[in-house]
Amino acid sequence: MGLIILYANFYKYFYRFYIQIDKVLDIVNCHNPFGKGYKNPANRQNIDFIEQTLASSLTYIESLKMPDGRLVGESRRKAFVIGLRTAANSLIGFAREVFNSDSNVKYILSFKFSQDHIENLFSKIRARNGFNDNPDVICFKSALRALLVKSDITPSPNSNCIDLSTSDEQNG
Repeated sequence: MGLIILYANFYKYFYRFYIQIDKVLDIVNCHNPFGKGYKNPANRQNIDFIEQTLASSLTYIESLKMPDGRLVGESRRKAFVIGLRTAANSLIGFAREVFNSDSNVKYILSFKFSQDHIENLFSKIRARNGFNDNPDVICFKSALRALLVKSDITPSPNSNCIDLSTSDEQNG
């Protein structure tokens, strides 16, 4: 019977932890301008709600303790707490500045602030150099040039330039 109570308590606390982390990650990783709930992008109408949600979730996360009684934020495992706090503060600070200005920005897709984009670029550069983690300047420049040429850059259909790669084929 004691084991069942132990598991019930574990799942109760795990579920609360999961909900708090999920809220923060949904807010700081918003992809869809039509998202609902916590996946709704930051805008002038919901910025106060987002700030309150992030503050309460991060307060809970920062109050978590390690088995030895130390707070997670003071242990060797503090990186994720610092990262979540930094992402949340950056989003709120940027949104407040943008929405308080006279800009025409309607919403902010927060996933654009992720460093995943730059990590993917450097991963491709490393792959071009045989996964060399320390390429020299010449290797880096040649890999970057190759990626730029290979990335299939095409003009917008509404632009005032001609896609030369298709115009030769069409003109015969």
